[in-house]
Amino acid sequence: MAATLTAAGNTVDVVDAKVAGNLASALSKSYDQVYLWDLTGSSYLGGSDLTALSSFWSGHKGLVVDSRSYGYYYQGDNASEMALLQNVSSNFQTHRRRCLGRRDHNPDWTNNGNAFLSEIGVNTVTGNYSDAVNYADPSSVLLAGVTPTALWGGGQSIGKAPLGLQPNGITMYLHYGHIATSGAVLPYISASFPLAGPVPTETCRCSPAWA
Repeated sequence: MAATLTAAGNTVDVVDAKVAGNLASALSKSYDQVYLWDLTGSSYLGGSDLTALSSFWSGHKGLVVDSRSYGYYYQGDNASEMALLQNVSSNFQTHRRRCLGRRDHNPDWTNNGNAFLSEIGVNTVTGNYSDAVNYADPSSVLLAGVTPTALWGGGQSIGKAPLGLQPNGITMYLHYGHIATSGAVLPYISASFPLAGPVPTETCRCSPAWA
């Protein structure tokens, strides 16, 4: 992840979030983006970390939730995975202080990511699903240069990302997922901006936090 973001022109610091307080300490510096990649079944983020994340996020309230953290882990050098991550970064740059949260299915791999979402008033990632992706709007700014089916190659047990109006008042939009014949929607990637992208406000110092 760090190499992919650096290749896109970002300055990247990697923070080991397995030690409570590390992330809070890192966020005392100035960053434009935070990437929380949750790859563990353990809870590591302390109260100060969650407070720091919430304070960071509240500046501009930009968010992308990707419920395929292990999918990315297994194929991080896949061209479509790299394009997706760089698209996230590019769109974050138009609106400073944004967060990408990557976690997998609930309840095994969501402890840290869901703690963050709860802290900022966003519905958590829920469930364990294996329904193949069949919705990926080509107009989505996150999917430019992405082959949607390629994002399904790294593991097919993932969670349901938050969608629609959230308790804190923001709206999470569907960018990638599965729509059943019944019309039921399983969002795998959702964002606080619509398919056309965020409204520009303002460049990028990134801090991927590893849990």
